[in-house]
Amino acid sequence: MKITEKAYQRPHRAKKVLKVTAAVFLGVSALILGFSWFTVWYCTAREPVLLGTPPILKESLVKDGERAIIGKSWIAKKDGILRMYLEGDPFTLGYCNARLTQDYMQKQEESLYHTVRQFVPSKVKLWLLTLYVYWMNRNLPDYVPSDYQMEIYGLSRGYVDPFRGIASLYHRILNYHAAHDISHVVMDSPLMGCTSFAAWGGKTADGHLLVGRNFDFNPGRWFDENKIVIKVKPDRGLGFISVAWSGMAGAVSGINDAHIAVTINGARSALPHTVGTPVSLVMREVLQYARTLEEAVEIIRRSRVFVSDLYLVASGKTSRAVVVEKTPTKCSVRQVSGDFIVCANHFQTRELERDPDNLKYIAEGTSLDRYHRMFELVDKFDGSLAPEVAATILRDREVPGGNKIAYGNEAAINPLIATHSVIIDVTAGIIWVSQAPHQLGAFVPFDLANFDNPQNVRLIPPDRMLENGSYERYLTAEKNRLLAQEFMKAGDFDGAWREALAACDLNPGYYRPWWLLGKIAALQGKTQEAHEYLDKAQRLYPAFAHERQEIQEMLAQLAGRTAKH
Repeated sequence: MKITEKAYQRPHRAKKVLKVTAAVFLGVSALILGFSWFTVWYCTAREPVLLGTPPILKESLVKDGERAIIGKSWIAKKDGILRMYLEGDPFTLGYCNARLTQDYMQKQEESLYHTVRQFVPSKVKLWLLTLYVYWMNRNLPDYVPSDYQMEIYGLSRGYVDPFRGIASLYHRILNYHAAHDISHVVMDSPLMGCTSFAAWGGKTADGHLLVGRNFDFNPGRWFDENKIVIKVKPDRGLGFISVAWSGMAGAVSGINDAHIAVTINGARSALPHTVGTPVSLVMREVLQYARTLEEAVEIIRRSRVFVSDLYLVASGKTSRAVVVEKTPTKCSVRQVSGDFIVCANHFQTRELERDPDNLKYIAEGTSLDRYHRMFELVDKFDGSLAPEVAATILRDREVPGGNKIAYGNEAAINPLIATHSVIIDVTAGIIWVSQAPHQLGAFVPFDLANFDNPQNVRLIPPDRMLENGSYERYLTAEKNRLLAQEFMKAGDFDGAWREALAACDLNPGYYRPWWLLGKIAALQGKTQEAHEYLDKAQRLYPAFAHERQEIQEMLAQLAGRTAKH
């Protein structure tokens, strides 16, 4: 058989194509890896320079009964809540924090990483997201005061890093302080939901200024069960109490020795193209340096931030409270003429209320529902507001109008997702912090004057939901509901139906299990049943606009299907 020249050349051409393809693939891979390496190298935060050897590095960690002690700092667990005292210069504060909370910091990182993987299960997407955050935060150190950089460096020196392959430890801890801000930029959504209030004068039982807040940040049970109440005595500025987590130099809820209290709620507006100071560190600066309400407002006003938030600021010495509404480009202060103020997650001042993103969030989210319900309750207890009453308000699980819907509805003040809840008697300098779970556990008091042993101040008893079994039923119902969703994804409609029905039986006023039953019935062609279940879900106050819209569209489709027959 004669082999033509053309046929002879085909294998050579194929080999040549394969070689070119392999070369291109290797070249592209090298470019990608090179770009990735360069991005990480270029954007990694550099450690601040430490002059000399701080004396704290020579101190050993010792145990004294329930306390672990290093230098003048200590940590202990009492009444179900971790409490920690820190004293010293910035490096010492950070170093002692890390040494005292090593195990908690490690488990916290594991929990945070697990939460991120739930939102971003793809390894490729996670890698791309990591590079994006590296690049976006490349200038973050420029907006972090040097003292706080040194405190964070102290944290990195005191922590034995179990995750060396993720990123440099100093860079990682610095970026954790911007976790709230980063989540806004990466996952800006209407699902945020913190609610707070301040009341004073004739509104409260004793005339004291009272603040209540729910911090509805839900990265997992670990953060709820292992919150830390920290009394900090820095070498400069004021001492303060902060409710936070291990390894955190920033703050989200707290009160200082000048009886200035501050809490923060997320908001929504157009996002910037650059970073700024993490809001947790803005809060820290207020607690450490503000002696008056005006000074607190000015610190917030001049801070360059990169996400939008609302700061409730209160002064126990003057019995005044305001809400500072701040975006990366604007700042406005909301004041009231009466004796209480309520804060959710939307802007209300003339300067910011018409912001397009704010209007969109109001339409999509639950902020108005929670704001109106909080307003109803604070107004209802006119003249009788006391810490125990504040706990009742913060635990409220109803929607505006006092409609008893169900456990877990995000339109309620308490949708059972809070990582912590606090009540602050700003006048007396006492802060009560909720035991887990959420705000259902007892509220434990801490005193500015006598941090670990407040005098003549009692715990606020736990919610009856923990005693009558309804919380356990709620947890079981949620497991059933989530399992029903998994069965639906797998195409097991019988299993999904069984689990969704069990969730309805355990938590009958919650719309989502009924919605699931409607979806299952519709997929199985059971039009009448689907309509009944979806109609019931619609009447049970769906929290978000997109949920209400989807249920209405499904009902319309079912109506059209019925009309054709």
